Amino acid sequence: MRDDSLFSAPTRAGALVVLRRVAQSYASAPLPEWDVLARSVVVTTSGARERIALPGKVAIILRGHVKLTSTQGGQEVVEQFMGKGDVCAPAIRPSWAERTGPPLSLSRWFGAAWSVPVLDVTALTRVTLLQLDFRVAEELAARHAAWGQVQSAFLWTYVDGLFSGARELREKDVATRYRALMSRRGLIGVATQREIASYLNATEAALSRIVKRIRSLEDPE
Repeated sequence: MRDDSLFSAPTRAGALVVLRRVAQSYASAPLPEWDVLARSVVVTTSGARERIALPGKVAIILRGHVKLTSTQGGQEVVEQFMGKGDVCAPAIRPSWAERTGPPLSLSRWFGAAWSVPVLDVTALTRVTLLQLDFRVAEELAARHAAWGQVQSAFLWTYVDGLFSGARELREKDVATRYRALMSRRGLIGVATQREIASYLNATEAALSRIVKRIRSLEDPE
């Protein structure tokens, strides 16, 4: 859900124009009742290190960086870093998820509740977000098939991001993942070494050694 013209002037009016164009790209028919969704859209700004509440919201990052975290054993664990152009939907659930369990999944087989976590969002820098109400999109999807396709795109984006992160953790060593993270997210000087180590599932000491080794290879002098 990326359109660079969305980021040139992140005003509500401008964002709505581009959002409509982007949303339409996921639908096989014109999107009716656009004004209903448009009324739920806001553009917000948060300061660096500010916690951002996004219950039931889909947010597109217009400017800045955020981290998504969970709490495990009383400790904060960084699950993902996100920046300009990313779609952030860490606390959305279909309405039926509140009254029933997974129908066809390992979680169901194990007798567990929904296993996709609700994550906390914290701004790493000053952040501008376009936020829309997922419940409104869901209500529109119940009335119009075209909106159902857009709603699926929001949900799929979140699930695809979780899968991508899990695959990256499984397939690459820490040094390779560190290089990839730095190259695509622009986190140098934005995220702390502790946050990066948490995301990479490494200790700060181990990450320090890896960074030192990488720098020595890149600049042997």
